[in-house]
Amino acid sequence: MAIISFSATNQQKIALEGEAKAKGMSLPHYIKSIVVKDPAYDAAYAQLCSLVQAAPAGEFSIKTLFGNAAWGALETRIRLSMGRAFYDAVRAGVVPGVQALNKRSNVQWYQKEEA
Repeated sequence: MAIISFSATNQQKIALEGEAKAKGMSLPHYIKSIVVKDPAYDAAYAQLCSLVQAAPAGEFSIKTLFGNAAWGALETRIRLSMGRAFYDAVRAGVVPGVQALNKRSNVQWYQKEEA
C-alpha cells in the first residue's frame, strides 16, 4: 500500500476538517473519498451514518446495525474499509454521541449515548 501526502494551508485544512466532520468522516478518509472514487463504498458509508443516527442509545457493532444479510452482501474490502473509517471517525470525535468500546470476539463495539 502506498502512502500519499500533500501540503495544505491552515485555512485549507480547517475547511477540509469541517467538510469531513459534516460527512461523519475522519480527515484522511474524507480526502481519500474525494481522490479515489468508489460509489459502492460511498453508498455503504452513507447508509452506515444513517443507521447510526437512527439507532437507539446502547451498544452496537456495525454488523448489528446492517443486519446479517445486508452485512454479508457487502464486499469484504468495503466492510473492512468502512469499519476502519468509522472507528477513526469515532476516535476523532467526528461522530457525536458515539464512543468506541473494547473489541469482543474480534468485533469492534460502540456505545451510543442518549440524545
